[in-house]
Amino acid sequence: MEYLLTGNLPPDEDVVKHVPVTEVISIFRKRTKQIYTRTTKRFGSNVSTVEYYQLMLLANKSDMRCAVTGCKTYIAPPDSNRYWALSYDHIIPLSKGNKSSSELDNLQVVCSIINCVKGNLSDKQVHDWWLRFKSAKSKKQY
Repeated sequence: MEYLLTGNLPPDEDVVKHVPVTEVISIFRKRTKQIYTRTTKRFGSNVSTVEYYQLMLLANKSDMRCAVTGCKTYIAPPDSNRYWALSYDHIIPLSKGNKSSSELDNLQVVCSIINCVKGNLSDKQVHDWWLRFKSAKSKKQY
């Protein structure tokens, strides 16, 4: 909860551990495979998707900040289900896209919790929801 309100992790969160470079590359390769699998499942073969090094460059270019909230994201193993984890979002959702929906120009860095909330919503709709959420929680705390 604190993360969505402030962008900061709770002090007891065991988030920032050094991840070896080989594991980072493996994580990005797995994510690339997941994107490819989802895209081919939706559109069949002969799709154009992003490469793992492009995902790494996108993370670096965004300073690993969520495009919707501006909160810092962190690299975590794909099966860890961490709400603050670096995730990639299709700006135009696959359900509304085409065979090139998983190319670099349609992907953005988001935190995994926002990616779960977003679904098929637009960035603006999710950003507006997030602002209302923060406002409601702030009023309840004081």
